[in-house]
Amino acid sequence: MTDTTTSAPLTATATAAAVELRNLARHYGEVRALDNFSLQIEPGEMVALLGPSGCGKTTALRSLAGLDDIDSGSILVDGRDVTGSPANQRDMAMVFQAYSLFPHMTVAENIAFALELRKVPKAERAERVERYLELVGLDAHGGRYAHQLSGGQQQRVALARALAVHPKVLLLDEPLSALDAKVRVQLREEIRRLQQEIGITALFVTHDQEEALAIADRVGVMSAGRIEQLGVPQEIYNRPINEFVANFIGVTNRLPATASAERADVLGLPVPLLPGSAQGDATVLVRPERVRIEPENEQTPAQRRATVMSVSFLGAHTQITAELGDGMRVLARVGANQAARFSPGDLVEVVLDDYPALAI
Repeated sequence: MTDTTTSAPLTATATAAAVELRNLARHYGEVRALDNFSLQIEPGEMVALLGPSGCGKTTALRSLAGLDDIDSGSILVDGRDVTGSPANQRDMAMVFQAYSLFPHMTVAENIAFALELRKVPKAERAERVERYLELVGLDAHGGRYAHQLSGGQQQRVALARALAVHPKVLLLDEPLSALDAKVRVQLREEIRRLQQEIGITALFVTHDQEEALAIADRVGVMSAGRIEQLGVPQEIYNRPINEFVANFIGVTNRLPATASAERADVLGLPVPLLPGSAQGDATVLVRPERVRIEPENEQTPAQRRATVMSVSFLGAHTQITAELGDGMRVLARVGANQAARFSPGDLVEVVLDDYPALAI
């Protein structure tokens, strides 16, 4: 089902908090869910924790929320140590993947119940329910029950319920995973708009690379209980600090190279290197969009001659797979105009952009 709900202009404000997680450790037997995990989130910032299943991202979020204990470390909110505080004393609200709406309550009652638990006066409860349903574009749905709503609408109710309690920190645990692709994009944009306009501090957990890059001010890529790299989305994608980050974020070609201090020889072409790259005989990681495919000519060096193996239309771009003479395959991501020039079996030249890459 496509969710075409539109929201009203924002009329609410919230106090943003600074969050710091210091050297958190959490072990489940031999498994290190969090291994000396540290993270700072600035007031009003949205940080996304991204990583594969079991990397510790949800454990970090639940530890911040007070839903999971930690073995060691400390958690501070606006400089106040809340490590030992129960969840209901941390001024946070959480949105889960599974919506977690009460089926026997209407949409309005679901939101009002959260406010009642926080002893918000009845008159103010009614005002907040109305305001936040309007903010998420569901002001006409207050009398409906969860089963009468689409998945996207149910998650909007969960978001309204979380924001209505005026938390200092908003926590989102894979909130879009259960939705279809189009609704996911719509709600992702809506969450980002509300977070920015309200100015609330937020931590967003996901395994979806595109989602993390699109929604966050900064992205932390996690593996084995630690953050491998933390930075703005463009930095994470274009300047990965190690092989894990490069491979987890998007698709990467692995090309043999001879690397020196600042450049590498890759297929006979000079490629600038990112800081921290290996030296000597190495493998250079090159994004498919940094690969160009040109018709072969008499001047094409042997190491760059290739045969087009496939041309795959992927919507916004086309992926060309070309096989070099030594059997190595290279992926190129090109626009429709360039892709129309090539067919499987064509003899071509593989060319690399003069763009920094990581050598490992």
